[in-house]
Amino acid sequence: MVILAVALAFASVFLLTTGLLTRQTDPVETRLEAIRAGVRPQAAALNLPFFERAILPLFAAVAGFILKLLPLTWVKATGKRLVWAHNPMSLPTFVLIWAAFAAGVPVLAVLLAGSVGADTFLTVVIVAVGVFLGGVTPQLWLGMKVADRSYRARKQLPDALDLMTSVLASRPVRHISLGALGAERTRESILEAFDEGASVVSYMGHGGIHLWASENVFNNDSVALLAPQAPQPIVNALDCLNGYFHFPFFDSLAEELLKADAKGAVAVFAPSGLSLNEPAHELHKALLRELFEGEHARLGDAVLAAQAKFLETGSFSELLAIYHLFGDPALELR
Repeated sequence: MVILAVALAFASVFLLTTGLLTRQTDPVETRLEAIRAGVRPQAAALNLPFFERAILPLFAAVAGFILKLLPLTWVKATGKRLVWAHNPMSLPTFVLIWAAFAAGVPVLAVLLAGSVGADTFLTVVIVAVGVFLGGVTPQLWLGMKVADRSYRARKQLPDALDLMTSVLASRPVRHISLGALGAERTRESILEAFDEGASVVSYMGHGGIHLWASENVFNNDSVALLAPQAPQPIVNALDCLNGYFHFPFFDSLAEELLKADAKGAVAVFAPSGLSLNEPAHELHKALLRELFEGEHARLGDAVLAAQAKFLETGSFSELLAIYHLFGDPALELR
């Protein structure tokens, strides 16, 4: 119980110190500045729910204080692992959870030792185990998330190999792997592939409205970095949301590529919703086969033929409802 009292006293001092060190805005001075400026201040923060107005700022201040105490190398390494895990939460949130486990599990260990009447040696052992478990449990969870993301990335690799050894076996192919190259080199390689005059560019992986991969290896801003070229490639985006054309605030990546002057893409085949990897691979394979082997005169004919072949596979037919051709379906194929 003595240890518990010490822990509670430490927590009280910690919260008090955090509150004292947190810079507070003087409401009187804010009001005077607004009057001098001739602006009537709006207390918009008061309209927020209590949790967002009071609790979240407190958590943010505590997380910021803890981050300052932790080794910089640990903070950077944990931030990288969160990115590798596809950002399941922010770094401050993870640090708060880690701190809660690191402090809470040892306290539970003390209570457990007291409830079983453990002697001094056994109490020390139980507390030591509690400290260890409290410190490593959040990191173990994060490691599992990283491993799961890595597994999903490796799972997509056979899809690329399947295409390169089947429909693309007789054609020169440049394979760009995020897992093998890393984010920075992948960004450079994608730009190089466009600038070198690729006829078809296909992306397979995670995607958003305006980007490829959570590592942001290619996005709307990347299009401006492309060198002018003629003709532009056909881009196939086998991911999620790259063709979300009905978003009112900015263009999707498919639109950005298509609208770029003398660069980008001559046509884009992309989804307007959430896709599924395995059926999308079948659709992609059918599309490439029709583009390169179908002897179609027009791009639209190749897309229609690929959709028909995809339906014959018995795969997830609903996928056709979200994949769209951005561009001229009467575009002549060479």
